[in-house]
Amino acid sequence: MRGWATALAILFTVPAAHADEEHPREKVPYPDAIIRRPLTLPQSLLEVGGKFSPTIVGPDGFEHFPLTPFGSYGITDAITLGIFTDDSFCFGARCVGRFTGDTKVFNDLSLDTKIRLVDESKLDEDLRLSVAFHGGVDAVSLTSPFAFGPRLGALARLRMKSFAVIADPSIYIGVTSRDREVNLTNSDASLSIPVNRDRLSIPLTAIYQVEPTFALFLRTGVNGDLTGYGFGNTWRLPLGVGASLTVDHTIDLFASFTFPELTGTSGVSHERLVFQIGAAFRFDLSKPPPPVEN
Repeated sequence: MRGWATALAILFTVPAAHADEEHPREKVPYPDAIIRRPLTLPQSLLEVGGKFSPTIVGPDGFEHFPLTPFGSYGITDAITLGIFTDDSFCFGARCVGRFTGDTKVFNDLSLDTKIRLVDESKLDEDLRLSVAFHGGVDAVSLTSPFAFGPRLGALARLRMKSFAVIADPSIYIGVTSRDREVNLTNSDASLSIPVNRDRLSIPLTAIYQVEPTFALFLRTGVNGDLTGYGFGNTWRLPLGVGASLTVDHTIDLFASFTFPELTGTSGVSHERLVFQIGAAFRFDLSKPPPPVEN
């Protein structure tokens, strides 16, 4: 617990970035290369976008079509606030809420916070470390039964020349509807599990920056429930590959395909394959400097 207390203490002591009125700081361009970008957005930079993730489920073909928007804004150079959905705006025969078992088109919402702690700290001649607090509040069900809870974690990146490895571990703690259960049924079994269960997620991403505007990435990690059937009976290991392209400094285009449950003990079919395409658009909302008086 001392580690989380330290992180929260840092959260409230990070100074807001400000410019000297007499000598305004020169604005640094936002890097095209994704491995060189700060973990938090620069002050006054707005990023909005969306992901479309059609999913193949076994021999039945495409039966799951989620469209998930997201947005984030740089409050200061060190603090970024965001909002996103996970399973929302979903259409198709298998659009079933991952946590609640419902079939509503829109039923989850997350508020996200990143606070920069370490930025490109030099560990070796070519090795750089960046670290940020990464947490938020997740409403995994907006309708009855309403279920939400805090998500606490960290975001860390190790970068060496054109390569980078990113870890984004987090723990979600369910607050409401912890005693409510839902029946989830697939072709193999019917399970009764808590609606709002605690979860551990440890995503890992390896990135190769082919050139400043183009990168390849591989994603894996592990995730599972800490309550209900427990992590030992619910862990999953995903595996995915993809690419990202930056256009005109302000647009990111990306595509990937992922096996969400390549292996594990969750009891979920390992035959799911998710194709994802998406885009992110950035807008600088900072005020232009005042004209210099002669």
